[in-house]
Amino acid sequence: MRSLGDVGTDHTGKSVTTYSVEHAEVVLDAWGPLDDGPMLVTDVPAPIEKLGIGAFISPQWLAEAGDAVVMDLVAEEMHTSSFDDAVTNLSGRGRAIAPSGGRICEDLGSAIKGLAYVLPASIDGHDVQLLLDTGAHRTDILTTAQAGPLLASRSVPSHEQMYAASGLVRTSLVKGAKVRVGEWSITADIDLIPGVADPVCPRDGVVSMDVLKSCVLVLGKKEMTGRCGH
Repeated sequence: MRSLGDVGTDHTGKSVTTYSVEHAEVVLDAWGPLDDGPMLVTDVPAPIEKLGIGAFISPQWLAEAGDAVVMDLVAEEMHTSSFDDAVTNLSGRGRAIAPSGGRICEDLGSAIKGLAYVLPASIDGHDVQLLLDTGAHRTDILTTAQAGPLLASRSVPSHEQMYAASGLVRTSLVKGAKVRVGEWSITADIDLIPGVADPVCPRDGVVSMDVLKSCVLVLGKKEMTGRCGH
């Protein structure tokens, strides 16, 4: 491992010590080998380790140059496709979550080289910018976001334990919030999380599997789209 220092941030915006491993040989079952590129490494709290999670995969990095990855969360399958073909296949299905294509966050200036998508949304009528996160089970808002104090007035303490890379996070819960992402809306419980946004990719929170579970996502290197519901 080669140390990169405190260049990484976790889910709450706290700095974490990060390392890189060059030429990691990674093979995903039923998918095949990943491109021979560097992987990021960091320590995680013991409760995450006990879950047996050894690594996190960014689906958007699985597509070949110029193509896209299609994540069909209803059919529970993922495959590559040309972006245009994937968009055509989505025609007439459900409601669009990114009619304008969303905002691309690409960090080419550091060793991390992140690629992420931020979508305009609203929670209980409050405008927010949400990072697309298929690795989290519940949508959340940072308490430092403009909408944070407005939602906090009707939140209750959460009895669930949430861990980020930097450790235990004390959260509160907003029950029955109306979440709208693009044309798609759903009622869901969301977390209020103390923390700050990563300056490389400013956001108010994340939109996660609780909202996306009926969606088909098309993730390209320069744009994304998706449709949710029947």
